[in-house]
Amino acid sequence: MSNSRYNRISRDVIVMKITSRKPKLMEVSLKNDDLLAGSLDHPSYVQADGIYALEKELICKSIGVVRPEKMQEIRGLVLDLFSPDRE
Repeated sequence: MSNSRYNRISRDVIVMKITSRKPKLMEVSLKNDDLLAGSLDHPSYVQADGIYALEKELICKSIGVVRPEKMQEIRGLVLDLFSPDRE
């Protein structure tokens, strides 16, 4: 999730949880068509409430690159998660 500028200066990257089980809330579907590179073993879901900082040294491999339009959808859900309630 973190951009290249952040990734260059930090020893961490910001990642999001991806699961093949449909979460109850705050998810965006992710299929192989949503990737510019790489592939998924199963249709999956990105969980907007599964945000983590991970040390770069712990990353073994990359599974893919998400298309920009799908990244916008994911970012929109993250923004919604942190937006004030509309009640």
